[in-house]
Amino acid sequence: MRNKVKSRQTSGPEEKNEEDQLKELPSKPDEPPKPKKSKPAKSAGFNEKLKKVGPGFISFVKNIPSFFKNLFSVPKDPVKFRKKLILLIVFGILFLIIVAIVVFGVGLYKYNWKNKPALWAQNIIPYPAATVGSDVILLKDYNKRVEYLEHYYARMKQEPEKDYKKAALEEMIDQKILEREAKKIGVTVEDEEVEEQYQNIVLAEGGEEGVKKLLTELWGFDLDYFKSLIRDTLLAEKIKQEIPISVNIKHILFKVPEGMDKNAQLAILKKADDLKIKIEKGKDFAAAAKELSEDTTTKDKGGDLGWYVREQIESLLTKDCSDKIMELKVGELVTCRSKYGFNIVYVTDKKGKTDQSLSVWFEEVKTKTHIWRFVGQ
Repeated sequence: MRNKVKSRQTSGPEEKNEEDQLKELPSKPDEPPKPKKSKPAKSAGFNEKLKKVGPGFISFVKNIPSFFKNLFSVPKDPVKFRKKLILLIVFGILFLIIVAIVVFGVGLYKYNWKNKPALWAQNIIPYPAATVGSDVILLKDYNKRVEYLEHYYARMKQEPEKDYKKAALEEMIDQKILEREAKKIGVTVEDEEVEEQYQNIVLAEGGEEGVKKLLTELWGFDLDYFKSLIRDTLLAEKIKQEIPISVNIKHILFKVPEGMDKNAQLAILKKADDLKIKIEKGKDFAAAAKELSEDTTTKDKGGDLGWYVREQIESLLTKDCSDKIMELKVGELVTCRSKYGFNIVYVTDKKGKTDQSLSVWFEEVKTKTHIWRFVGQ
């Protein structure tokens, strides 16, 4: 008996029966066990943050009822009561202001309210019609412009143009972009310039009363608004002069009549080139123009043509001349073939920011500007 017990103790672990062994076998022995999918590190990190924030948020939500209960409870201490009353009044006023801003905002933007309270609200609250970069076009200014247009259409008994409201907003956006660019390059319009332009209009219309009557009856403008439009126009004109690269040029023309043979044309070209060399060596350009130029309109002025941008030179002379002239520095000359003959062109001054046309430049600037439109769509 003892030998049997000993043999059991030393024989190792107890042997399992067939039923236990079958339980331990995998259900599908021919398929390897599938590896567990590990969660992405990003998801794990988010869950960790959520675990940290969650208890605090839950606690905040739980404390909301007690906060309002304490807020509206009536303390027995008169001093505390007065403080709480003042706090409630302030909260009440702020709440009413927020409600008023939302209500009038919905009315003005969605339903186009035009009643007195709504108009009063838009004059007090700076509702935006659009934002241009960091600048704001106010809803009250946009509505004023739309009203003037509607007044004009009604006065002229015309149907409003399609999308006239959208067009009005785009004009205001374009003007705001010009103002921003003018500020960058230091272009301004002085009050004296506006007044001078206004007086010119008064003189042309036969008196100030006539101008005021026209503005009031046809457009519904007041004088201040009309002068603001004059300022906008003058600013746009100055931008046109400052932004595109323009050159102040003089020229000497040697005409080439139609049908002239090639050898004769080469002789005129040689004459022009020889004179160009003499001018580069020190001969006075103005004196040479008065003596030799065949352009009767400019020779007595020393060949002075004035300021031109690329497109204007191309229209006046040729594209080839325009390309060559725009490459010149101040004080340089070039000989080119124009529609009239051979021209010696001299650049006396040069200014501007870009060699692009004004329209191309403006569209690029507008595309790069962050613009949000809230009306007129």
